[in-house]
Amino acid sequence: MYKNYLDIFKTTVQRDKNLYTFKTEAASLVLLSYISYFFTPFFIILKIKPNLVTGINFLISLITIYCFLSLDNNLFIWGIFFYFLFRILDFSDGSVARFNKLSTFYGRLLDSILDIFFECFLFISLSYFIFNLYDDKNILIAGY
Repeated sequence: MYKNYLDIFKTTVQRDKNLYTFKTEAASLVLLSYISYFFTPFFIILKIKPNLVTGINFLISLITIYCFLSLDNNLFIWGIFFYFLFRILDFSDGSVARFNKLSTFYGRLLDSILDIFFECFLFISLSYFIFNLYDDKNILIAGY
């Protein structure tokens, strides 16, 4: 399995290294895409389909939003952790699809809708958290 993991890792890096570069993307996205290369072989070895990875990512997005809406400082820190996990898995599902040649219009549409859902509710939940922290309605209005 270890050799198989390394083979899949190398193949994934070679195939996807030109998709996210420092010339075309923000540095944080490029770094998260590099981190996702370590997760991708696990999904491939376990034969997890890319749409299932997207489904897992949907659950992580709900957990992230809940952590921010809970108004608990400890859960806020967990929310930040889940946010980065969401981003890493968002890159992994595409890598799994390209590796297994399962890239479809439906998968790209599902992933795009999930990203839009997450971004919208992320800003709303962060605005709500900051509103409760500073009790400033302007922050809440700007977030909505």
